[in-house]
Amino acid sequence: MSNQQIKVDLAKCDDVNCECGNGLFVQGFTLKRVPGLLIGQPKDTYVNVDQLVCASCMKMFVPPDNKKEEPKPKIEVVN
Repeated sequence: MSNQQIKVDLAKCDDVNCECGNGLFVQGFTLKRVPGLLIGQPKDTYVNVDQLVCASCMKMFVPPDNKKEEPKPKIEVVN
């Protein structure tokens, strides 16, 4: 198996903007609490997860491919 690198001209790639229109993101992180019972430890532990956050509106960036669809409400007709 060869170890070749792919060269990409980023000038030809699209910029990504937040829903608010801003194109500048900053690094942040969220914390996840992992219950000790899940990992066989007497105490809970905490894990940080890297995130990108819009520098303007502070919303976390979620790539369009990873966005969860909101469940559509069920409509029930009552007579």
